[in-house]
Amino acid sequence: MAPFQEFMAANSAGAIAGMVEGYDWSQLEGKRVCDIGGGYGEVMCAVKKKHPGIDAMSLDLGPVIDMVPEELEGVELVRGDMFDSSTIPPDCDVAFLRHIFHDWSSENCGHILHSLHKALPNHGKLLIVDAVLPKPGVTDPFTRVQKQVDMLMSLFGGQERTLDQWTALVDAHGWKIDSVVENMPSLNLDGIILCSKK
Repeated sequence: MAPFQEFMAANSAGAIAGMVEGYDWSQLEGKRVCDIGGGYGEVMCAVKKKHPGIDAMSLDLGPVIDMVPEELEGVELVRGDMFDSSTIPPDCDVAFLRHIFHDWSSENCGHILHSLHKALPNHGKLLIVDAVLPKPGVTDPFTRVQKQVDMLMSLFGGQERTLDQWTALVDAHGWKIDSVVENMPSLNLDGIILCSKK
């Protein structure tokens, strides 16, 4: 597990600055935000430094948390499992999920969404950072790269999704999409999807 987490930490390093700058985190001041599958907690650490009013948490499996190289100032590390609602902080206002859903099949994504729906309060929201594929027929260079990544993810049981597929996925598990920003340059052309409970 250590090599995977080290790779993910290194892979995230270049994107963290864009993520902090590319989203208006100030609107979450005073809220408890939990990075689901947050690895070593680097994203929430960067967010907390710029927006100290956010109550920042990072949740991952126990063995991952045990490998965090140093204590992160202002970030609470939580041992938990996104598939187990009993391990997700029940007082979390926003669950942040970056590059989580594209790793999983729609069936497993459904289990994650159900778990979060059960754990979060009625006002709880999902803040998803992941690719939003264009509709079929779009053939610009960026779209070709996205489709190649989609093919790659399919080898591991995951997939990238169009907006229609995102809508159907969250809707089937008790969530609705409130807003979508597609293909943000500061996020390596990922999209931001904000969801609330139906």
